[in-house]
Amino acid sequence: MLNKYLDLLQKIWPTRTRVVFFVMILTTIAALGFYGQNVEQGDRLTALFTVLRPTTVLIDSSVAPAPLINGKILAPEFGGLGEKDWDLTIKISSNNTAKQPEKPENKLQNEAPKRDMSLGEDKKKRRKKKTKKKIDKPDNEDNISTKSRELMEKCILAKDQQERARLRQSAMSISDMHRLASRNRESCSVVPRWPSPRDQEILDARKDILNAPVITRDAELYPPVFRYFSMFKRSYELMEKLLKVYIYKEGEKPIFHEPELTGIYSSEGWFMKHMQGTPRFLVNNPEDAHLFYMPFGSHRLQMQLYVPDSHSHDNLILFLQNYVSTIAAKYPFWNRTDGADHFLVSCHDWSTYETWRPMGTAVRALCNADTTEDFVVGKDVSLPETNVKSFQELMKKPGGLPPRKRTLLAFFAGQMHGYLRPTLVERWANDTDMAILGPVRRRGGPKKLDYAQYMKMSKFCVCPRGYEVNSPRVVEAIVNECVPVIISDNFVPPFFEVLEWQAFSVILSEKDVNRMKEILLSISSRKYAALRTGLKRVQRHFLWHTRPVKYDLFHMTLHSIWFNRVFQLRFNESLSSLE
Repeated sequence: MLNKYLDLLQKIWPTRTRVVFFVMILTTIAALGFYGQNVEQGDRLTALFTVLRPTTVLIDSSVAPAPLINGKILAPEFGGLGEKDWDLTIKISSNNTAKQPEKPENKLQNEAPKRDMSLGEDKKKRRKKKTKKKIDKPDNEDNISTKSRELMEKCILAKDQQERARLRQSAMSISDMHRLASRNRESCSVVPRWPSPRDQEILDARKDILNAPVITRDAELYPPVFRYFSMFKRSYELMEKLLKVYIYKEGEKPIFHEPELTGIYSSEGWFMKHMQGTPRFLVNNPEDAHLFYMPFGSHRLQMQLYVPDSHSHDNLILFLQNYVSTIAAKYPFWNRTDGADHFLVSCHDWSTYETWRPMGTAVRALCNADTTEDFVVGKDVSLPETNVKSFQELMKKPGGLPPRKRTLLAFFAGQMHGYLRPTLVERWANDTDMAILGPVRRRGGPKKLDYAQYMKMSKFCVCPRGYEVNSPRVVEAIVNECVPVIISDNFVPPFFEVLEWQAFSVILSEKDVNRMKEILLSISSRKYAALRTGLKRVQRHFLWHTRPVKYDLFHMTLHSIWFNRVFQLRFNESLSSLE
């Protein structure tokens, strides 16, 4: 009887069919068990039927996978996503192959954007639409808290394009900048979320600086070129004595950890080189650090990721956002202060804008120090822009002809960038007392005066703005002992926190370009001699060396970063409990 039943069952329902059926049942049970947490109770019947047909189950997250440390997903208290917080949802797709989630990685993907080089009938479409490197969104699209973000937004003067255009109609004086810096240090400071002994050390340093004994003479420095010399002297001493910096090791070359030492963006490269090579300021344990350095090169960032003619910076901003997400997930330090004790050094014109969203709370040393852009006076630092052509150039002795042999009243030569330079050349090109020219050769070529020779034989060197407010011309004038005439409204001069720029330069409003000669001729010989003396004595602060030298450009940049952090840190009641 049993054999007859089995024979009948085999005819009606072959073994293969039974196997397939049981596999489907087991698959259904497994699927419902896996997704049970994410499917609402009323939808389980729907899930039962949808899972029986060919489907694609995607792990959908609007953010990148949670970072891993030693193979474990970081818990929220370390800035990452816990296992329960990793958002998993079911999506049904008509595709037959399931896309597996990428394995989370705690590193940056910084390869260059791939370009479609294939040929085909849609070749014209490919040309119009340039491809960019796909960068996953970070775990937290904004690594800065809402409160700190709103605080920073209040500190920038221009909130939109109309406001920016209005501000550019009037020049901000150095005095106005100092008042703005003082206000910003009071109202635009992020209070740490929890205390650190390093904060107390900074607060003690600030008190020490404010109560520094008065110094009128110094064997090393020239007090007249400083705003408050006694404070600077004490601040610099405390920087050398106390300051400890932790350099993040995250990030891959060439964007990170690879200094670019030649060209107009070389300031950021030489700072990176010297910061990495100066052990007295560095610590291996980040708990001991007062400041945290994010060592990337802005020019290399553009070269690697910017898609030519795309006019979009989104890819670069997202890359920096991912980087901040990485360090915020791996370490607690960014989250403690919302990045206020972090710093970056960047010289590309675009950096002011590109670093604002992901790193706006950090101390940013920027060449494009424009008060009408996203530059926060009193927090951010104006970085001198230098154009280093070779290592040999650093070995050259600075200087020029004495005043009596400087036969030209003023000199300018350069590309016709922006609106001001063409106006300057058109107005003064035919004046024989000055050499106001277009582009001239930098070196070599026919036997005639080159750029440096013009500077060495001129009393004043005109430094007008181009597309942006800054250029290497300011530092070049100082190096060649040619008094810089800065014509760039709303440009924050380098190290303006501590240097008295009126002691060694002339600052004109852009609207006064037609009166430039009149103004320069009105400067008495006594005043000019004082400017020259100040220029010679301040020169050392604008020089790079193959190895850092006290009070050189590296140390002055680091000091301004330290100085702004010291006076930006606000007291918190929780800090009173620090030991």
